[in-house]
Amino acid sequence: MSAYVNQAKKLLCEAGKQASKLSDVGMPYIVNTYKTTMEQNAKYVVKDPAQAAVLHKQLLYTNLAKIPATIEHATAEYAVVKKTAMNYNELSLSQVGTGALFAAETYAWFCLGEFVGRGFTLTGYQVPGM
Repeated sequence: MSAYVNQAKKLLCEAGKQASKLSDVGMPYIVNTYKTTMEQNAKYVVKDPAQAAVLHKQLLYTNLAKIPATIEHATAEYAVVKKTAMNYNELSLSQVGTGALFAAETYAWFCLGEFVGRGFTLTGYQVPGM
């Protein structure tokens, strides 16, 4: 057991040394980047604590106020799609081809996602313990 503890201590010491090297090299860059970013965007910093306290509510309710307009746009787009689907005989070959390519691309992305989700295997999901 003590061999494992000693090995863990050695690994932690080595990790600490590497982290200190990284902080010596990386921290000045990070600090400089932070300072530059804050200087360039100082006009967006709210200094009044009362105003800063209500910013999250303003953001929330501003975005909530956009929902009815978004629903209207989605409803209008749905009506166009529904009208097109009802009059499918009037579609041009170009529109049918574009729709078929879109469907094929969507299916290809789905298959790729399944492949990645299976751990890059085609045979099936890896189930632990089976």
